[in-house]
Amino acid sequence: MSNKYAKTLITTPIRGNQTQTLYTAGLLQSAGLHGGWLPLAGQSDIYVARNVLTNEFFRRKEFDTLVCIDSDIGFTRADLQNLIDTTEPFVSGLYTDKCQPPMPFCRGNDGMQIPLEDIPPDGMLKSRFMPGGFLKIEREVLQTIVDKKLAAQYGAG
Repeated sequence: MSNKYAKTLITTPIRGNQTQTLYTAGLLQSAGLHGGWLPLAGQSDIYVARNVLTNEFFRRKEFDTLVCIDSDIGFTRADLQNLIDTTEPFVSGLYTDKCQPPMPFCRGNDGMQIPLEDIPPDGMLKSRFMPGGFLKIEREVLQTIVDKKLAAQYGAG
C-alpha cells in the first residue's frame, strides 16, 4: 500500500444503523486505498456526526488525509482514487442529490446550480458551496484553521 493511501482515513456518518448497497460495494472495492475506516452510526444530525469524525481524525496523528463519505453515497474505487489523488488539499467530489430524477450537485460561487455542460473537462472548479458527502481534506487545512483560531479542536482545553 502506498504511504499516501496508508495515511488516509475514511470517515462515514451513518444515519440509523445501515449503509446503502452502493456505498458498501465502493468501500469493499477500495481495499488498499485507505489505512483506516471510522464509521459513526446513530447520530441523526449530519453536522454533529461530521464534526465528531473530523475531530477524531485530527486526534489521530498517523493519518494525513481525511476522506468523508456519507453512507448513502455510491462510489467506485476509481472515484475514491481520483478524489485522494487530487493535488488540491480541500476538494469535494461530484455526486447526485436526492431529487427524482437524481441530478449531480454542483453549485457556483453564487449558490446557483451549474449545468453539467459548464463543468470544465478536468472536473475542477472553485466554489464556496461544496457538498460534504464525498470530500477530501488534508490535515494541513484543519491545522491552519486551528492555528488561525478560526476553530478549536473539540475537547481541547
